[in-house]
Parts: sequence; C-alpha cells; structure tokens
Amino acid sequence: MRQFQAADTRFGVFLAFLLMPLSGLGTDIYLPSLPAMTEALHASPAQIQFSLTIFLIGYALGQFIIGNFLDSFGRWR
Repeated sequence: MRQFQAADTRFGVFLAFLLMPLSGLGTDIYLPSLPAMTEALHASPAQIQFSLTIFLIGYALGQFIIGNFLDSFGRWR
C-alpha cells in the first residue's frame, strides 16, 4: 500500500482552500438572478426566496452528512 507523503498532504490542503469559496459563489450567483427567476418562472418573489432557503438547508444537510462520512472513512486506521 502506498504511503502518504508530505506532498499529498499539501495538495489536499491546497485543494480544500481552493474549494472553500464555492458555497459563497453559489449564493452570489443565485441572488442577482432572483428577479429574472420570478419573471421566467411566473412565481411570486416569496416562492423564489423560499427556493434559496431550501438551497441553504440542503447545503447544510449535505455538509453534515458528508462531514460524518469523511470522518468515518477518511481517517487513518
């Protein structure tokens, strides 16, 4: 079995820091499009804002589930 080296750890840390802004990027793209979504989908602004709430709840649940999964399978034995 291949041993982990310092370069692997540095790459993992670099990748984690690179992916951190993606959650903010999702909301930054989503928020300016809310008025256009109300027109395109013929929905009320409250319904479109609720879709953002559902997105954030789903994101939070995903973090909870994936975090537990990675903790249980990603740690060294």
